[in-house]
This record gives sequence, C-alpha cells and structure tokens, in this order.
Amino acid sequence: MIAIKNWFLEKNKMKGFYGKELEVIKETAKAALIRTWIDGERFEEWVPKSVIIDCWEKDTSNFGYHDYLVNVYKKNVDKDQYIHVYTTKKLVEVLERNNISFMNRADWNNR
Repeated sequence: MIAIKNWFLEKNKMKGFYGKELEVIKETAKAALIRTWIDGERFEEWVPKSVIIDCWEKDTSNFGYHDYLVNVYKKNVDKDQYIHVYTTKKLVEVLERNNISFMNRADWNNR
C-alpha cells in the first residue's frame, strides 16, 4: 500500500485521495502517476515521489478536527441538519450544551 503526505493533499486540494487505495500507474525519476477511485469515478494525478509514503498519516489539520466534530454532531444530535456552516467553536458549544462526549483538540491530535 502507498499513501501521500497530508500537507501535499491539503495544498493541492486532493483531500479526496486520503485513505483511499492508491495505485501507481507510471513512474519517472522524480514523479509517479497515481490512480484511485472515488465514488465510482477514476482519478489520476502526478505527484512527486518525495510525498509518497508507505502508510496514511494521522490527520491533525483544522479541517480534520472540524469534520470530526460534524460527525459527532450528526451522530448524536441531528443527522439531517446542515451544519457545515457552523464554526468549530460553535460546534464545541453545541456539543457541550447537549452533554455529548467528544475529544478536545489536543486529545484528537494525539489519538
């Protein structure tokens, strides 16, 4: 299995590749053509070999923590409400007000 470093995925708006099974299609001395399938659609992208690693890194980004809080909210409060416009701070307030258990940012980063 191969993976791509998180910073590269975020910088190049390739977060959809995170956690997916990746396949090397072609290689040059410095880059590789990577293929994956997302929702039944094929995606291919050239990436530098220097960002290819052998396992997925833990996501500790602000976006990742926000997505975690959204998932906790949907699972415990209201799965149908559109809450992606909520800030992370607002999500924390709502979860605390409803006495819902969740990881704080430090615990989430160290999980």
